[in-house]
Amino acid sequence: MTTGPAVQDITEADMIRAITLGHPAVTAMSERSRTYLPGRTVPGVQVGTSTVDVFVIASYGTPLPELTARLGVLLRPVLAGRALHLHIDDIDCPDDWSAQGGSATEPGVAER
Repeated sequence: MTTGPAVQDITEADMIRAITLGHPAVTAMSERSRTYLPGRTVPGVQVGTSTVDVFVIASYGTPLPELTARLGVLLRPVLAGRALHLHIDDIDCPDDWSAQGGSATEPGVAER
């Protein structure tokens, strides 16, 4: 049974995904987009000739501009001059968020 790609089969998309998931503010990769490879996919990453699109789910309370800037620095060696387009597809709220007065329309504000 194979649990992942063999070392020789690791692609740029795999490296981008691993680096991105290594950031503590990224809780998961989005399933909205993916890179298609022979026999498998890499969810959350699309690698193009001039751009790299990364689709993430961020943790609640994360300053998104800071996340974008930090991932840009971390991914720079793999981007090889391509532009990074970071897509925040969702925010992962704490389990007790609604009990604390959180609202889907106004985060952190109790509904009236």
